[in-house]
Amino acid sequence: RARKLRSRASFENTHPDAFRKVAWGTAMPATPAPPRLTVNLFGRLEVKVGDVAVESGHLSRQKVRSLLALLVLNRGRDVSRDRLAAQLWPESSASCRRKNFYATWSQLRSALSTPEGDCPYLVRHQNGVCIEARLLASDVLELEEVCRALLFNRPGRGGWGHLFARVEDSFADELLPGDDGCDVIDGLREDCKNRLVDALVAASGKLLDSGDPREGLWFARAALSRDDSREDVYVALMRAQIASLQRTAALQTYFACRRYLADDLGIDPSAETMRLYRSIIEVEERV
Repeated sequence: RARKLRSRASFENTHPDAFRKVAWGTAMPATPAPPRLTVNLFGRLEVKVGDVAVESGHLSRQKVRSLLALLVLNRGRDVSRDRLAAQLWPESSASCRRKNFYATWSQLRSALSTPEGDCPYLVRHQNGVCIEARLLASDVLELEEVCRALLFNRPGRGGWGHLFARVEDSFADELLPGDDGCDVIDGLREDCKNRLVDALVAASGKLLDSGDPREGLWFARAALSRDDSREDVYVALMRAQIASLQRTAALQTYFACRRYLADDLGIDPSAETMRLYRSIIEVEERV
């Protein structure tokens, strides 16, 4: 045993290693954790490493921003490099896609590198790449949290004023509104908008059912301001206006909905929309 201890000490003295215990019974030196990466995609792109904003010139290139957005929207899941290359350069050949991807990946790594030259946020495997989810904070994750709360929770006694404030503060703009021309980003932007509008419509109905028409009206108006091409959004706003005794406003909403359906789609309002309209007219006639 004494010979083994002397041999171990001699080896450690002649082969220094920061990740090996320095002496028998001493702990390994603690490695500081990398700072958190914050990527906000709604509205203007905002990237921070810790509390420091990333102002690299590489992020001014649309393909670099699109690659970062795709990695963030996949929320740490491994994505094939060939799939990402096909989404970003759909009209290029396979060899050109591969070259473009590696060049863009290198630029993104350079933009997100720490002062020491490391990039712990981007992970590359044999056939795929991903972003390190444990080090990521993003408004995309916040959108999932807010939508899940609006769809599956019930409003408390104080209502959902705090959730409405988060929606108005963080999601007033669309996802990367200035980055057009990438079909996959356009599709993800539309998907995020639909998910948020679905959650706002559901929240409006829950608030009306719980006896809070004022907040139900807030959520219905927020849904219409984000998408005025859905009849269910007009119906939600009409219901909230009727519950708030705003019959004239509800009639104006109905006429706006009917004009859109007739002029843009060439169809008539649904039975539910007509039922709400008749309920307003009948009340007005009794008055």
